[in-house]
Amino acid sequence: VLDGGTFSTGASTGYTENVGTLNITGGTSTIALGSGLHSLIFSGVSGSTWSGTGVTITGWAGAIGDGSSGTQGKVFIGSSQILTCTQLSKIKFSISSTTYDAAQLPSGELVPANVITPTISSISPSTTTAGGADFTLTVNGANFINGLSTITWNGSVRTTTFDNSGQLRCTITMADIASAGTFPVGVTTVCTSSTTTDFTVVAPAN
Repeated sequence: VLDGGTFSTGASTGYTENVGTLNITGGTSTIALGSGLHSLIFSGVSGSTWSGTGVTITGWAGAIGDGSSGTQGKVFIGSSQILTCTQLSKIKFSISSTTYDAAQLPSGELVPANVITPTISSISPSTTTAGGADFTLTVNGANFINGLSTITWNGSVRTTTFDNSGQLRCTITMADIASAGTFPVGVTTVCTSSTTTDFTVVAPAN
């Protein structure tokens, strides 16, 4: 339970500390990371209470805002992206007197985010025929972040390949295009989303 105090990991290198479920209560708490390479792993958030103000993580080192893992102390919550946007909003990073929002990598690691709303300029292809085979959908745009930006198809998050800050790819399956219709394609980065672009599935010719 973090209840307004400070949880310091120290400066040891090479250890992994597994702790229980993260609960945030009371005023703002602090997780102070040490200078060595080490990991603090919370088991998850299932059944926990996040009624407190929040938690600030200090001492983090690494590339800020590009979805990279930390290079010294690391904080994990679970082993996948399990935190909701409401929960993430209670976690901040304080680095060199600057405050950053938190993001969660697919590994469960928390990292500072410098998120700019993603935008879509085009998708390729933009149309296909119902009943066709699986295909790769390419989304072009801007402000995509490795490990944090995902493509959504008709509101559903898809496993996404990051090519660069202006291009993402995912697989659209036969089941997705089983019937004709218009399906919105979007990009979500942490808790911000682009406007959507329509993908058209046309009925096969008689």
